[in-house]
Amino acid sequence: MIPEDVFEIGGIRFTGGAGSHGFTLEEGGIVGWDDSPSVRFDAVEREHGDGDFDLNEVLYNARLLTLSGLCHARSSEELGVFRNRLTGLPSKGLKVTGTTFGTTTFADGSTIAAASKFEVVVPGRLARYQLSRRFSNPRRYGRLNPVAAAGGDTAKVMHYGNAPASPVIVTSGDDGNGYVLNGPGGRTIEVTIPLVSGQPHSIDLATGQLSIAGVVRYGVFGSADMFTIPPGRTVDVSMTNTSSASRMTVNTFDTYI
Repeated sequence: MIPEDVFEIGGIRFTGGAGSHGFTLEEGGIVGWDDSPSVRFDAVEREHGDGDFDLNEVLYNARLLTLSGLCHARSSEELGVFRNRLTGLPSKGLKVTGTTFGTTTFADGSTIAAASKFEVVVPGRLARYQLSRRFSNPRRYGRLNPVAAAGGDTAKVMHYGNAPASPVIVTSGDDGNGYVLNGPGGRTIEVTIPLVSGQPHSIDLATGQLSIAGVVRYGVFGSADMFTIPPGRTVDVSMTNTSSASRMTVNTFDTYI
């Protein structure tokens, strides 16, 4: 176990390497974080040839993370506190942050995947634990890469993950005629409602929703050809059909699968 390996879940910190207090991770005690999730697909064998035919797209299943190791305490009371904190983690909605191989990534909205285990090895001093969380969205996210451009200009957008990323684009200005967002591959998103000063639009390309002040607005797109940002390659994103006083910021997380 690398000493720099660290996980934080619901206020509990799990550290790599040998430790003398709190939750430590054992060798091989991180399963499912850096690995790709399992996949699912349907296929039929080629009747008179090698291989098979894909019947649909190959997709990733949910990510399953398991952490295991030892919990070190200074007293029976403290060991009981550690046990209660582990077993009392909320069953759903937790954010998990992990640092492995020198890179910090996070995953949102985890749910409990199996009952947590906490078995006393040395009374009042040491216990062995295991914790499992499931992520319906199997992607992990790292550094945020914001790129801004004025209306009519082009933003050079990229990220350093290993999977296509869905950015959140924030637009602002004062334009009563709407605007068009242009992405890679000729994809366009036409916004038909006006931009109002002090009321920026937030467009989440993962969900296809536009919100203003946190409220989702419906019926706002003339066309909605959502796009992603490929990993490790720069692509152009622009905001057109608007004045140069309008502004766009493309927010893209390093995205991993």
